[in-house]
Amino acid sequence: MLDAQDQSTGFQEKFVHDDALRFQAATSMAKRAGTLLGQKLGQSEHEAMSLGDLLLRADLTEPGDADLHQAMKEVVESSSVDLTDPEIAEIIALARSQATPPPAHTDTNHQP
Repeated sequence: MLDAQDQSTGFQEKFVHDDALRFQAATSMAKRAGTLLGQKLGQSEHEAMSLGDLLLRADLTEPGDADLHQAMKEVVESSSVDLTDPEIAEIIALARSQATPPPAHTDTNHQP
């Protein structure tokens, strides 16, 4: 049977692990959104990947997608392509669905 200290440590480790998985998922989604936006703007694969890196940094400023959406909007406004806010939101949703999911959690030390 686990004592309270071991149980507390286990919960802390799980929280850190889950937080890392959420971060990985968010970064993958932001990079994918940049790549998709770059494709919409007619950029080369390299330019689109660079845009993904730029949007990744922008997406880390605040929780949620508002900062990512705003960064994408600024990129669109500086281009010759006209995308609406709903179209940008669609790109974000598509990126979320296509982003590399974090690896499945397998807890081999779990005791009932």
